[in-house]
Amino acid sequence: IMAIPLILWIGFAPNIVLHNLKLNYEVFIICQIIAIGGLSISSIFVQFLAGKWKFYHLIKRGSYISLSGIILALIGHSSIYVLASGLCVYSIGVGLGNGSMIRITMRSQKNSSQAMVTSLMTFLQTLVFAIVIEAANHILALYNYSPLSFCLACLLSVIIGFMLTRKFAKRHKDREWE
Repeated sequence: IMAIPLILWIGFAPNIVLHNLKLNYEVFIICQIIAIGGLSISSIFVQFLAGKWKFYHLIKRGSYISLSGIILALIGHSSIYVLASGLCVYSIGVGLGNGSMIRITMRSQKNSSQAMVTSLMTFLQTLVFAIVIEAANHILALYNYSPLSFCLACLLSVIIGFMLTRKFAKRHKDREWE
């Protein structure tokens, strides 16, 4: 659920940037690089933090970083570059937390094969993404794909994801790197 804003950005950025705001493709590409670039940054961070921080700390801090990035995007929604920068901060947090949660999930299933767990996880993730994207499309279309409506949809999903992520992290508080 924490990854939903990133999926929404990928899906709705053309409507927001090109059609609603009537900006050019250069701005669109720059915004895509900024927003999604946070995932690359988080990958570098995780390489340095692996084994030094517990999964709990990566997930916890990642969820706070994600929430703060979406709040930044919401506050600065009138500037597409501030919105994209907020999404960059958000995607850094997602990169820190989601990778750790996936690793824990893959290692936790003792009675199932990793292929089975991966298949089920991918199926559930795809199902949730499809439902949320369709619902968001209907809601955002009502507001002509405005940056504000996009940020509010992202904030809603991140708040739900934040609560669920924190609960997951607490259940695995003592989990060490394997």
